[in-house]
Amino acid sequence: MIIPFRADDIFHNAEIHRKHSFDLRGMMEERYPGKKVVITSGARRALHLALEQYRQELSSPLSVRIQTTSDNFYISSCVTKTIEAQNKWHRDRTDSGDVLVANHEFGYPDNRLQDAPASPEYLIEDCAFSFNSYFSDGTRCGSIGKYALISFSKFFPIQLGGCLVADQEFPNDEDPEMIHYVENVVGYYFNSIEEWTEIRKVRQEYFNQVFTQLGCVPFFESYSGSVPGVYLFRLPEGVDKQKLKAFYWERGVQCSAFYGEEAFFLPLNQFTTTSHIDLFADIFQSYRSQANE
Repeated sequence: MIIPFRADDIFHNAEIHRKHSFDLRGMMEERYPGKKVVITSGARRALHLALEQYRQELSSPLSVRIQTTSDNFYISSCVTKTIEAQNKWHRDRTDSGDVLVANHEFGYPDNRLQDAPASPEYLIEDCAFSFNSYFSDGTRCGSIGKYALISFSKFFPIQLGGCLVADQEFPNDEDPEMIHYVENVVGYYFNSIEEWTEIRKVRQEYFNQVFTQLGCVPFFESYSGSVPGVYLFRLPEGVDKQKLKAFYWERGVQCSAFYGEEAFFLPLNQFTTTSHIDLFADIFQSYRSQANE
């Protein structure tokens, strides 16, 4: 799985929810001093809430520009469909639009925001995969814009949950019991953040050792503040990424092509082991052998 949620977590998390209670909002607000946090069902809901606030302040529908770390056109349909529900989006860098959604791709911050930031009042930072990532100057992702979107399920072993980091409080009318479940489960695991961050970085190094021997090159250059959410790499020449994707899925490995680039990504989280990575490499070699027959 791309996300660190496993089948047994369904039962373990239910037990956590029954036995424990945590102030997750307070924990998150300590990470973002001076900000308010709204717990949600996920980053998609958080984006909806932020856009609704802008719609009350600005024109309707909004013109939303999307920017990503790589500037590749690939962007999750969860983002575009949420925007399209009542607004319009584009990728034209010459048109600032009403609002900028800056996507910190797969745990790699878009450091252009710290060097020449757009007006923070009209900036939404999409930190879905970048919960514990930092800009190169040491600033936490999600601290620059007026709003930040967090997806807890991208970092913690939970099947849903996220939050909106904002300048002010406002209501979220989602199911209170579901919100309470997210608060308790994520709160329970909160002290594991730094340990899990380090594990991800160590596993990334092992990925690099194994996959560079197969002719693959890491897509992004890592630094101390980046925390990988997947293993994203450039493919050797001649590899059909669509066929490779099907080959992995047939063998039970969740993955995807990084559309718009000759690149691909595989699961990398705190529960990815070296044995998993060796298996991913074996499958890659098997695909190339069959493709060359």
